[in-house]
Amino acid sequence: MTPPREQLRRELNQVAGQPVPVLERTAPQAEPGTAVLWREGDRVLGLLTRSCALRALPPCMLAWPDLQILDACDNQLTQLPDALAELTALRQLRVDRNALTALPSGIATMPQLAELHADHNALATLPEGLGRAPALRRVSAYGNRLTALPESLEDLGELRELSVGGNQLTVAPPELPQLRQLEVLNLAENTLTTTPDLRPLTQLQMLDLAHNPLAAVPESIGTLPCLRVLYLSDSGLRHLPAAIAMLAALEYLNVGENALTELPDDLAGLRALRELRVGHNRLQRLPTSVGALTELRELHARNNELAALPTSLGALPNLTHLDLRNNRLTALPDELGALRELAQLDLRNNPLVSLPESLGALPKLRKLDLRWTKLPRAPWWSELEARGCAVLT
Repeated sequence: MTPPREQLRRELNQVAGQPVPVLERTAPQAEPGTAVLWREGDRVLGLLTRSCALRALPPCMLAWPDLQILDACDNQLTQLPDALAELTALRQLRVDRNALTALPSGIATMPQLAELHADHNALATLPEGLGRAPALRRVSAYGNRLTALPESLEDLGELRELSVGGNQLTVAPPELPQLRQLEVLNLAENTLTTTPDLRPLTQLQMLDLAHNPLAAVPESIGTLPCLRVLYLSDSGLRHLPAAIAMLAALEYLNVGENALTELPDDLAGLRALRELRVGHNRLQRLPTSVGALTELRELHARNNELAALPTSLGALPNLTHLDLRNNRLTALPDELGALRELAQLDLRNNPLVSLPESLGALPKLRKLDLRWTKLPRAPWWSELEARGCAVLT
């Protein structure tokens, strides 16, 4: 009997049209340009063929009943064999960045398949029976040509991650409310004009709706108790619902590149927030309540119309990055001198007349960017530089 390694080597030379090195490993670690066999004794558990210029999968793999991982990312595959469904032990199928136009319908019958990754192909549909895959927990088909999702998707009651951004979806998949165990939902870079009904998704931790022409976000966004990451950038938003402040677990919020003129007055409920991105809007002020975000590490507010800052900014004990580039600031509150953790302060291209001398006492400031401000040099800048702070003018 031909050893799996030698058989694989011969077949790879045929389907790749070039010699492909083959290595055997005791763990499933991909090496681009090399075929990796993950083996335990006589059992072949994984085949990883990233960046091997494959035009087809090697047939010998269909004779490996214990195969659990198949990784064929970054190749030239245009189709997968229907016989793939015979690999009943397969847990992970990864075929990202190929030229696939369809997936075998038999995928829906694979009893152990837990992860399906098919990003950046040319898929117009997903298998209609996908909801019958009993073990499926992660589905990622980002960057394809999907206009809808299979109705059977609603039967995947244990699905944890769904990533279908970068497609051609015009309406939110109606199956979403049934996916009550979903933790990650990526719908970015489609053409959605309304948000899906999110209220049943009480386990959701990451939601990406960025780069859709949404225009508005409903108050129901505040009903997601576990949400930690929320992307709403470049979505045509003119206002944010006050209920967004009810997201007590939220750690990252990006609402940049919209048309916001103000933020909700009461943000104090965002008590876990660590990073807030509101750049590239039309904000004329920041609410006083921003000073209640005591866990905040980074505040990015460049390219707005801010003419003044609330004194409450000085009450952020953990703030390390403050980006205020391209605003209309003529002065800063003296209270910013209390930001003991601040490491970077970007004030570029503001019509500043002066700076508070209290900034010179910031013990951890490493970069003070004052380019395009026309400020005269102050004596305390030298003190900052002596402590290792780069003052850019």
